Amino acid sequence: MCLYYNIIQKLDSLYENNPNEYWTLVKEIKDDWIQSEEQPQKISSERCVNHFSTLFSIKEEFKSRNLSFEHCLHEKENVKSFTDLDFKIIKKEIHTAIIKK
Repeated sequence: MCLYYNIIQKLDSLYENNPNEYWTLVKEIKDDWIQSEEQPQKISSERCVNHFSTLFSIKEEFKSRNLSFEHCLHEKENVKSFTDLDFKIIKKEIHTAIIKK
């Protein structure tokens, strides 16, 4: 924080007293800033393909849990459970509902 404060003070004083020096310092700061910025790393296509191909693979430690979950899910799908809403609505029910309004 102190470093930035000193730079700002120096810029303020140069702006009023020596504009040429001010703009020289601004350019130096800008150049230093550009050089110090990290350039983004380029990702190889091989690495990208490997990353996305492993997204849907199951880790060994989770395979047994996944199999038991799939088995449980398959069992639940085969259980017959009906409610009143699982049957077709007949015309008589619609007619009765309209008349009751």
